Amino acid sequence: EKTLSIREKELHRRSLEVEQDREEHQSKQEKILSKNVEQSRYLREEMKHQEERHRKKMDTLNSDWSQQCTSLQRHLDSSEREISRLNSLLNQRREHDDELNIKYKKFQTDLKNLEAIFQRKEYILTNIII
Repeated sequence: EKTLSIREKELHRRSLEVEQDREEHQSKQEKILSKNVEQSRYLREEMKHQEERHRKKMDTLNSDWSQQCTSLQRHLDSSEREISRLNSLLNQRREHDDELNIKYKKFQTDLKNLEAIFQRKEYILTNIII
């Protein structure tokens, strides 16, 4: 009986140790789990902040890009108006040059005709004098 009692005490002691080990192990697991949950929360918050920073950067970049596009479009429109104005002036100049060429050719023809008349009159005068 004594042996049985010693064995029971030993078993009881071992059972208590096992229970204590199990509780310690469970406590460690709970701490690890708690730490993991805390890290997960932190990482989620950090990701949320990063996403927000990224979104703000993208908004800024999009806004800058949009402003540059608007500015370039205004510049392009202005350049197209200037090109149109210069083309109009060039066409007016060409028309004026064409008019001047026509007048110049008419003037040359009139001059040749006058020279021919003058030569005939000179010829007639020369023959009258002779």
